[in-house]
Amino acid sequence: AGSTDADVVVAPPVFVGEDGKNLPDPGWPLLQLLASRPTEDEIHLSGDELVYFSLYHCRPPVRYDCWLGSSASNLYRTKLLQAHPFPTHVGHFGDTLFALEQAWRIKAVFCRRRCGSFIVHHHTSLQAPEDRKRLFEGFDGPWKESFARVAQGAELSGAAERMVAFLLEDLTRSGDAIERLRDKLWIEGQKKAKLRDELEQRKEQASGKKPPAWTRSLRKLLGFPSP
Repeated sequence: AGSTDADVVVAPPVFVGEDGKNLPDPGWPLLQLLASRPTEDEIHLSGDELVYFSLYHCRPPVRYDCWLGSSASNLYRTKLLQAHPFPTHVGHFGDTLFALEQAWRIKAVFCRRRCGSFIVHHHTSLQAPEDRKRLFEGFDGPWKESFARVAQGAELSGAAERMVAFLLEDLTRSGDAIERLRDKLWIEGQKKAKLRDELEQRKEQASGKKPPAWTRSLRKLLGFPSP
């Protein structure tokens, strides 16, 4: 960090499972960047380059990928975090919003050398619709501001501006479709959780534990002996 005058040095961790065994690399932005430039041990990005990189990988509500990777493997300049701490109003995505909002003022160095371990937990965590709405509201404004900042200096032709507008509109449509799918997945997930709870209750009842009151009353009404 000192030799490069970087604000943040980003390094990939070693990925391991809950059993401690090494796992293949996921498709993190950091790893995609390193794979695209295999002959470089260090990749320096700042200014519009880093903003473009951030905008490409973080496109609410479709995706919220963060170019910082795992902060446990990174080094940050103290003054940077003191002046611009990670936002807290977007839950676990504070580092992603930080990376989006601060990209234009940061000099980042991406290193190929691994640092630390990242434990991958094999479970799917669906967000409730209201949580996804709050997440989108937290990112929508900063994303548009970052895009406007680089678009102003791009001096796009009329045709390019129309193409950008079309792509943004298409992104919005895709985002709406994905959100509807996520809503359905959330509803189905809640139904499955309810059925799972009911199944556990039935298993407990079948294992010899005292049956519910309505079952005992029905058996008594029909003349069956109590269990």
